Amino acid sequence: MSFSDFTPRLGLPYLLSNQAQKHVTVNESLQTLDSLCMASVLGKASAPPAEPIEGDAWLLATAPQGIWNIGQEHDLVVYVDQAWRQFTPRIGWRIWDVSTSALCVYNGESWIALAPGDTPPSQLQNLGKLGLGTTATDANPLAVELNAALFNAKPSDAGGSGDLRVIYNKVEASGTASFLFQTGWSGRGEVGLTGDDRLTLKVSADGSNWREGWVLDAATSTAETALSVVPQSANAQDLGSSAKPFRTAYFSSDPMISSDARSKSDIGPLSEAESILAALRPVQFRQDGADELRFGFLAQEVRAALLEAGVTTAALWRLSDPDDAESPQMIAPTQLIAVLVSVVSGLLRRVGALEAVQEG
Repeated sequence: MSFSDFTPRLGLPYLLSNQAQKHVTVNESLQTLDSLCMASVLGKASAPPAEPIEGDAWLLATAPQGIWNIGQEHDLVVYVDQAWRQFTPRIGWRIWDVSTSALCVYNGESWIALAPGDTPPSQLQNLGKLGLGTTATDANPLAVELNAALFNAKPSDAGGSGDLRVIYNKVEASGTASFLFQTGWSGRGEVGLTGDDRLTLKVSADGSNWREGWVLDAATSTAETALSVVPQSANAQDLGSSAKPFRTAYFSSDPMISSDARSKSDIGPLSEAESILAALRPVQFRQDGADELRFGFLAQEVRAALLEAGVTTAALWRLSDPDDAESPQMIAPTQLIAVLVSVVSGLLRRVGALEAVQEG
């Protein structure tokens, strides 16, 4: 009987020898089990080696030759009892390829190597654990050890939307869905929904004692902090802007402004106080269409008063954007207190002098 007289059933072995087997004996079943259980192959080849060793296994490459020519590409051949046994793989069969040190899976058309740079299977579903660069555990069924990770949105021309959103969902409000950042396995920062539905940013110096840096509460439309808010450098940042100023500021005590003499230079009397005060025009007005009446000064007129008094640079007046001459103009009303006190002090001295003359 020639090779062409025998067609193997899917998954059943046959001998690549001078005679085909009509029956599968117990011994052959055990040999089949021994060949396929935890199977590994030496690599891919089109022709058998000249001196095979018992247990050698290969994957058939394109156009099998010699005694292998009855097999098909991607078949598995194993040398058992001085004969080559051939196996037609089924979808999902797995083998270890010694030549490439890769685990391979048969997808119905070819063997797919699960190794860096090779094309992976189109799907891996319901995995119990996955360790990438490290070992996954029951506590951390997904474990990753690497130096960089990239998430890129699938563009519309590839069938995507161009958007990218990673979702972290918790079962109930009292649970936690957060990112925890550690140094040496000790917590230093955490951001997310930690125990409620407020978005919280927390920090810790020791991994045990935590302070809420920011708490954003959608229910109350508030942002709270347990930290002191300071600029990165002195006199470099503003709180609010001319276009979006704060409406009301609440303080438990009078706001403190640094006035230490050691931080000042060129200290002298306010020689232009009378000229500045005489040029100022107090006005009443309504701000941005509001109903309440306000009292104060116009920044443009304060600037003109300063220039009239010969003061070209002063912190009493400035542009909201120093690089834009057309940006809104701003004043620091508290600095006018010094101008007023200087003028009043001068008037008091004059009144005192006049009274002294009259009494004399």
